[in-house]
Amino acid sequence: KLLDLMNLQGQVPDAITWNTVLEGLCQIGKLTQALQLLDDMKQRGMQNLCSYSVLIKALCRSYRVDKVILLLHEV
Repeated sequence: KLLDLMNLQGQVPDAITWNTVLEGLCQIGKLTQALQLLDDMKQRGMQNLCSYSVLIKALCRSYRVDKVILLLHEV
């Protein structure tokens, strides 16, 4: 919602904003939404090593090794 609101107001979120939202989703266990957000970030060229690090750490804590392996191949 934050990213949508920023776009509606004509503000362009930077990579720090995207990564902050990504980390927040991971912290509350919304990994499916976090993975979707990473896809959105990739489409906009906003992903970076921090994005992958945050998501990989969260996926490891949730024992989703299959997704971790896929992301490691992208980095």
